[in-house]
Amino acid sequence: AFSASISDQSLERAIALMKTPEVLRLKNEKINSDIKHYYLTASRRDKINLLRKAIHATNPTRAIVFLNKNELIQDLKDRLVYHQIDAVAIFGNASKVDRKKALDAFKKGSAKVLVASDLVARGMDLQGITHVFNLDIPGDLNEYTHRVGRTGRAGKKGTAISFVTPKEVQFIKSIEKLNGIKFIEKDIIKGKLFTKKSPNSYNKK
Repeated sequence: AFSASISDQSLERAIALMKTPEVLRLKNEKINSDIKHYYLTASRRDKINLLRKAIHATNPTRAIVFLNKNELIQDLKDRLVYHQIDAVAIFGNASKVDRKKALDAFKKGSAKVLVASDLVARGMDLQGITHVFNLDIPGDLNEYTHRVGRTGRAGKKGTAISFVTPKEVQFIKSIEKLNGIKFIEKDIIKGKLFTKKSPNSYNKK
């Protein structure tokens, strides 16, 4: 059995199913240093609007948007398309035909944004992901590793942007501590992404 991250409970269950198992762990496991980690704050109701602005501001070549709730995926995709963003979605109850159609459009570049959940996105072989957008912070903070690991591959740079409410900033701090990474708070002003330093001081980068 292999896992990029595993909870103690899952490990106990796996061991219980095996005969004389041996557990091997990689030392000093870290998230790829070629990935930049940003976050933007907004109220829950404004997250989708801020996501739309972030997509326009960063102009990703190919991006994945992660949500926690499967039932909201199609609605988000429809909203993005309404705002002239070429997006497709895959969700749990999608037919094989619809799933293949969406993935083919994403791989060929006719759609540059794929909306999905953690469960649906597992096992997909997708290349050239430049951005990962976390509209929701994952329920299991270890899942952040899996999400952002979709970008910054094969020696290329990647960007991961998370959208949080003021109360959810604590999860950003927990992810930093868990993975030994640093998030930079960003803001969007006049369609551009800026590093947020203080209410009256911004650096574009």
